[in-house]
Amino acid sequence: MAKDFSYLPEWLPPRIEATGLSVEMFARKCNVSRASVYAWLTDRSRPDTQMMAKVCHVLGISLEEGLCQYTPRKYGRPTSRGSVRELSVRQQ
Repeated sequence: MAKDFSYLPEWLPPRIEATGLSVEMFARKCNVSRASVYAWLTDRSRPDTQMMAKVCHVLGISLEEGLCQYTPRKYGRPTSRGSVRELSVRQQ
């Protein structure tokens, strides 16, 4: 099973670096602003699943791999209480 990256900055930078693209070139290929990519890299926002499809295409990885290792989060910073999966296990 793939590691669950609930913190996108752990997952994305090494893959961008492996492509040899700068953040600006990566943003241009994904058809988003450089500020959007920096927001992803600092975990201020996350791409939706449609944008993740573009990101995976630009990175040259399969959509399945990208989505397996990506946890969408709409707003706010991650909590220190663990993932949603861990919380549901603790409550049972």
